[in-house]
Amino acid sequence: MIGIVMRFRIDYFLRGKERWWCCEASTDTLSLDDALLALITLHMSYEDQVLRVDLPRTSALDHIQLAKELGISDVRVSPSITKNPDL
Repeated sequence: MIGIVMRFRIDYFLRGKERWWCCEASTDTLSLDDALLALITLHMSYEDQVLRVDLPRTSALDHIQLAKELGISDVRVSPSITKNPDL
């Protein structure tokens, strides 16, 4: 089975400063909720992550609220280069 890895660029603001982050996923789309979850996990402290073990199971509205608390806003997802290093 040949796997396809898709790269995504997530543009966002963190406390008013423009940032971006690239990630890979084995899907052809990355939902805004998945992007928010990735950014929340990236910017949460380790202690906060331990306290919120159920983070992936929280609702999209909870993700939006957590993102606001962390200062994350204006999240945009765009596909980047499709590449499979095993081909």
